[in-house]
Amino acid sequence: VALLRRSGIKRLYLNAKDLPINEPDQVAAFNQLLHENGMEVHLLYGPATWIKTEAGRTNIINYLDERVADFNLAHASEEGFDGVHFDIEPQAMQEWKDDIDAEDSPVRQQLLADMLTTLEVAGADLKGKLGNDFKIFIDIPGWYDNHPRNWWSDEQARDDWFSGLATAVDGIFLMAYGKRDTASYREL
Repeated sequence: VALLRRSGIKRLYLNAKDLPINEPDQVAAFNQLLHENGMEVHLLYGPATWIKTEAGRTNIINYLDERVADFNLAHASEEGFDGVHFDIEPQAMQEWKDDIDAEDSPVRQQLLADMLTTLEVAGADLKGKLGNDFKIFIDIPGWYDNHPRNWWSDEQARDDWFSGLATAVDGIFLMAYGKRDTASYREL
């Protein structure tokens, strides 16, 4: 924790998996320690394949209810999570990759719409149980907004999706890594 403080870290994204269920006392103590040192703790979660159906979204809600909502409601506020940080990444799904050469990709458009619906539903569930101060964040690649890219039918469709995303979450984090040539980031 001292290293995190010295480094100026204010928020930690914890890939806790089943720890809030299996080791709740340790998670509570860890969260409290971070809070005492001025840091927020968010559960990191990336349920890509579950975003496509209502049944999948129900699985997501159940997963987060068991690991975050129930955990927070059973513990003091300083022991709980401050938010959920989604790392869904539909661009890593096979159907996205299979549609790589499409000029206008209904498949990719649907995956992005599914991701947005998932964020709206899961966010409303968590905020309904834990209050509006509970934070919902999402990671997206910096290139999602590029037009004409092969999934936006037009600029308005892109702008409408981003508007919906901004309404559904409390913060958007751009993923801009993986390239060794820093000049390549100019396209962002």
